[in-house]
Amino acid sequence: DRGPRAASAPRHDPPWATSAETPGTPYRDNARDQRSDVGAVLGQGLGQQEEQASTQAKLASLEKQLMMLNIERTEVESQLARYPANSAGKTAADRRRKQDLEERLNKVGGNLAKVKSAMRQLRML
Repeated sequence: DRGPRAASAPRHDPPWATSAETPGTPYRDNARDQRSDVGAVLGQGLGQQEEQASTQAKLASLEKQLMMLNIERTEVESQLARYPANSAGKTAADRRRKQDLEERLNKVGGNLAKVKSAMRQLRML
């Protein structure tokens, strides 16, 4: 009596037993992802390696930014050196150009400080 009904009834697996993407498939397909997330939280396994790789990539990017900003700072300083220290320039265009260069030098200096600070923080982690 019970046998035929039990066989024809649809099977309902608990939600934790199947994958959300494809119903009926084992949930084991995401097991590695879960282990690496746990490893990242505990600072172990693949999570730690991935975190170190990410930190190294960020440091490389910051070092490249630092290099580019230093090059720009050098260029701006060399252009500013063409203007006399005790004069703002002979013409209005010269004065404006010198003022623009000084503002740019201040911005580059601020950006350099931010990049160096970010690099220090990454190296402390």
